[in-house]
Amino acid sequence: MKKIKTSDLRPGLKFTKSIYIDPNNILVGPRVPIKQKDIERLLAWGINEVETAGEVLDLGNTDFKALGLKDNEVAKKEDELKKIVEKQNSLKGRETQKDNSLKYIEISTPQEIDEEEADNIKLERKHDEWVRRIGVIFTEVRDLKELNKNSCKSIIQQIIQYVQEDKISMIKLVQRKNEGDYLFTHSVNVSILAIILGLNLSYDNNELRNLGLGALLMDIGMVRIPTRIIYKKGKLSEDEFNKIQTHPLHGYRILAQDANFSNEIALCALEHQERCDGTGYPRKMKGDEISEYAKISAIVDAYEAMTKKRSYRQELISHKAMQNILSTGQERFDHDILNVFLKLMGIYPIGSYIQLNNNCIGLVVEADPKLPMRPNIKILRDEAGEKVADETIIKLSNENDLFIIKAVDEKELIDIIK
Repeated sequence: MKKIKTSDLRPGLKFTKSIYIDPNNILVGPRVPIKQKDIERLLAWGINEVETAGEVLDLGNTDFKALGLKDNEVAKKEDELKKIVEKQNSLKGRETQKDNSLKYIEISTPQEIDEEEADNIKLERKHDEWVRRIGVIFTEVRDLKELNKNSCKSIIQQIIQYVQEDKISMIKLVQRKNEGDYLFTHSVNVSILAIILGLNLSYDNNELRNLGLGALLMDIGMVRIPTRIIYKKGKLSEDEFNKIQTHPLHGYRILAQDANFSNEIALCALEHQERCDGTGYPRKMKGDEISEYAKISAIVDAYEAMTKKRSYRQELISHKAMQNILSTGQERFDHDILNVFLKLMGIYPIGSYIQLNNNCIGLVVEADPKLPMRPNIKILRDEAGEKVADETIIKLSNENDLFIIKAVDEKELIDIIK
């Protein structure tokens, strides 16, 4: 399969075989011309590339004049298409050097990429697939089509499997992955964190599946909110904020009535913005009035949202987001669940960059449930700022003379190393 950037697609372009959005969804079939609305859908879903095993058909099969373009526009489009054809033909019979698939890693250059990096790439590609699939699901519901329950269940079953195999790597994955449409990426990330938290609460597989589905789909009601409001830069007006506050009600109706999900799953959508002190919405519920799945979803939703950039604000580093959750959430969130989340993530969450008192730079690789301030650290740079070849891992709980002096923004890392 060859990858094609969405930016390289043009209306009228045809391929000898189907073009795939992901392994389960076809954009267009073989010899079917791509339409402008197909490209617009991809852009709206945050999909930056598609795949095909086919080749670009001859230029003569792409009739730009039939698309209503003027002569000078036709010439420009045909010139662009020539470049695309040349690029695609140059890839024929081989994998592109930029393809990060496991096939490329394992067969082409095993000496250049270590096993850990290969696993990271595999996870990131899987995450991209989940985001694309949830994007399709949300968009279909927005277009008043039936919600694809089987696809949702498939995504959650895969996430549960990956979490059970290696929850630490999945936490790191959530910290890294923030590209594409915020709503779709956020939905996947929240479901991952909810399942990890559920696992730490000793949930069985059936409970994990229902919790995961509830968290994955809790924001489905956003598809009933005008996109100009969802993606608005700057402060919302009172009327716009009131419209945003209706999304839990829309979500509950979609899940409980239209899709016929169980009530405990649908309540995640209805109650994930409720707060234990009664300050949430839409029904100002308090304490035990709120379902447990919704309480879990509320915590991971708030944390994950803080760590991602939005149109109206910058993202927070994980440590700062955790500080905010702890300082403002003692009354707003369920105290017992919040404590489990703290022990799981630590004050310095997995994936955080930190600076030690001896000037070493490290990466948090595991939290210490008993000592949240003293996680396990992978040393990346030594006291002199030199890269550490063996990537030493130290347990701060065993190091009396070492302590964290501050969390480091990834952007700040370059200046510190210099």
